[in-house]
Amino acid sequence: LNELLSDTSKFNHILSKYSSSESKRLSLKFLEVFRIYAFKELSFIAYHTEAFNIALMYHDYAMQLYFSSSKSIFYDSADYFRKLSSIQGTKAAKTRWAPQAEYRQRKKKEYLHIKVTQGFNKNTKAARYIKDYIETDEQPSYEYVYKLLCEATNGNFS
Repeated sequence: LNELLSDTSKFNHILSKYSSSESKRLSLKFLEVFRIYAFKELSFIAYHTEAFNIALMYHDYAMQLYFSSSKSIFYDSADYFRKLSSIQGTKAAKTRWAPQAEYRQRKKKEYLHIKVTQGFNKNTKAARYIKDYIETDEQPSYEYVYKLLCEATNGNFS
């Protein structure tokens, strides 16, 4: 869309009666209005095909364009989509790894409790005890137990 609209010659016949600086300013406004309507229509199409996330994304983009153009703020579409994608990816990753984070938090508390109740002064000895007598399976490894125990000892329970 941006490549298609970058050619302002399409608007030259409409803007020929204005000075060159005014013509340039108006052509940018035409482009902004066209983009707003284009994204509004794309939002409607996505909504009718039941692609609701895409519909909301195009609607949000149209609204951002409208507000930024009404305040004469430059708005970069590539940057907007890059940030939006990053935010959605972060949310998806947090959702995906939430059970693992909960497991780690629970294990840290458990390992620290064992260290304190057994009277170990060093994390290496506590980790060896946990691995030998409590977590006897291959998983988790000694290194993983030690890492979680060190983080818990330092107060990091996240």
